[in-house]
Amino acid sequence: MRELWDVNCMIGRWPTETLLFRDVSGLVQRMDQLGITRAVVAHTQSLHHDPFAGNRELTTVFAQLSPQERARLLPCWTLVPPTTGECAVGAELRAELRDHGVRVVRLYPREHNYALGSVDTAVLLATLEHDRVITLIDAEQTSWEEIDRVAAAFPQLPLVICHVGYRSLRRLSGVLERRPNCHIDLAFFSSHEGLEWLVARHAASRVLFGTGAPVSDGGGAVTRLLTSGLDESARALIGSGNLAKLLAAPRPALPTPLTSGAATPATAILREEPITSCDVIDAHAHVGPWFNFFTPEPTAEAMVQVMNRTGVRMAVLSSTLAIGPDAAAGNAEMIALVQRLPERFAGYAVFNPHHAGSVEDVAAALETPGVVGIKIHPDVHTCSVNDPRYAPLWELAQRRGAPVLTHTFAGSPYCDPTDFDSVARTWPNAAVILGHAGVTGAGHLRSIAVAQQHPNLYLEICGSYTTGFWIKRMVEAVGAERVLYGSDFPFIELRYALGRAVFAGLDEAALALVLGGNARRLLRLPGPA
Repeated sequence: MRELWDVNCMIGRWPTETLLFRDVSGLVQRMDQLGITRAVVAHTQSLHHDPFAGNRELTTVFAQLSPQERARLLPCWTLVPPTTGECAVGAELRAELRDHGVRVVRLYPREHNYALGSVDTAVLLATLEHDRVITLIDAEQTSWEEIDRVAAAFPQLPLVICHVGYRSLRRLSGVLERRPNCHIDLAFFSSHEGLEWLVARHAASRVLFGTGAPVSDGGGAVTRLLTSGLDESARALIGSGNLAKLLAAPRPALPTPLTSGAATPATAILREEPITSCDVIDAHAHVGPWFNFFTPEPTAEAMVQVMNRTGVRMAVLSSTLAIGPDAAAGNAEMIALVQRLPERFAGYAVFNPHHAGSVEDVAAALETPGVVGIKIHPDVHTCSVNDPRYAPLWELAQRRGAPVLTHTFAGSPYCDPTDFDSVARTWPNAAVILGHAGVTGAGHLRSIAVAQQHPNLYLEICGSYTTGFWIKRMVEAVGAERVLYGSDFPFIELRYALGRAVFAGLDEAALALVLGGNARRLLRLPGPA
């Protein structure tokens, strides 16, 4: 297994929820689980309390590290412009950073209320550029236009844009093309084949391995890289080589992560091999492009390539055309694919409450071998799940025993998880899969609460913000038999949710149910050959 150096993680408490870990021991334990040898560490107090109090707390923590821990961890400070006198500048700041071994800093322009492209910030950026200090900025803290201007003004300043989501390719690609000092990390980057596309277009040197832990789930980042379609040299650069080069520091001798022992999904991923020890079925997938962001190769053939690399035997999908403007045409597209590749794909027929004849179209589709369920998207269709127009659909699902996969989102006027309390009461024999389990932390709590009240509700784990910590909480709350692995593929790539589930800390039996056993049983899929 190759070395992994994490450019983006934290320790400390989070103000709104309990995370997987909060101290060095928890961080190092998670690094060992994921095969990460070295990590750049910031402190949550620097973001949510005071930048410099957080830096001081981080310094205190580092002073107490053992020699083994100090070899694996690198401090990351948070800075602000020097206009208020909080932050040193020029030679004084450079000396302070050198004295404390700080080669990486973070900036939070939005949270700390300043503009990245201002004259005031330029003073700070010039200081950092002098010593080529690696500078991390979360994408949501500024704009790609401002990043572009700053990268042009400070061409020797290594910028790493973190928390880059799957909707960003149209915005970030031009910046990477023009600004060789800009990089992105893998912590949140979950575009289907997006990593491979970026490397082919902009080179492997522009991507750094990062987890965003414990806010994001490192299992996704590890799985994306180690089961990617990249060659050995590209994986090595992203895994550790690019960060080592930017640090311009000798590479310490670090322990090689252990990947021997019994074959499990986790050891398969760490060995860069497909999972073979249990059945893996993606219960929430799609095929086709989507209008408001670019997805490289959203085709069945590209999906099969990723499935083969990871060990996913089957994906149950709906057509993006069906979810969007034309349910009937999209369902026909889905049926053609399921019939063409029946060993790899099963299908959901999409119901649109605004389209006359949609319930009849869905009923007819369910007669087709391989069409195993129904898909609804109340947010896209702007129609509440409790609207009377859905009643024929719920009646069909209950009569035919066809599970319904529904989009959910906390706070949505159409499909907040709490809205399914009345659905489950009215249609107790209709199996309803709560896609994304509400998406956010609040949504997960609501999904868990409503599922605890109704045995016909199931939780599905895909989404940008879900972590293995939440997956384990779902399993503990409603039982492993009612939690399903899904990816939202190709909106979000298959590897992202897979890695979070694999490294969630579930026991072997529970993980096997989540990864595929539940989908095969609930959707009545044929057994593996």
